[in-house]
Amino acid sequence: MKNIVSILALAMPAISLACSCGDIDDETNFRDASKIFIGRISEGRNHNEPYSLDVIKVYKGSVSDREFVFLGNGNGDCGLGHDKQSDYLIYLQDDNRANICTGSVRASSVLRVRSEGVVKINHFEESYLIELNEKEKNSNK
Repeated sequence: MKNIVSILALAMPAISLACSCGDIDDETNFRDASKIFIGRISEGRNHNEPYSLDVIKVYKGSVSDREFVFLGNGNGDCGLGHDKQSDYLIYLQDDNRANICTGSVRASSVLRVRSEGVVKINHFEESYLIELNEKEKNSNK
């Protein structure tokens, strides 16, 4: 019996480290984000400090050429981790924290811009859609 209790006690911290976002849909994430962009890490080493991301493409908001974003470590904190070879689709609210709960993902590639004004982002096995503004829609025709 003591062995079972010991095993359960050891397992509890691991269970509490899991990421949980609740039921937030893509439309809510899009609406709540003040900035949405694709960026690539240019500087940063510590997940407790903001990473510098070079902005590749802006989808929403007033975004600088370089943004400073907290990415988290990706090990249970709902963060994105930090891979300098990857592009990130970043949904930022006012606190400059990007994580999977806000809709941010590691974007492996932008697949296509469709005429109805939606960008489809491929992220592992899932796809994410982002609306373009009128200027971007017209530039892709």
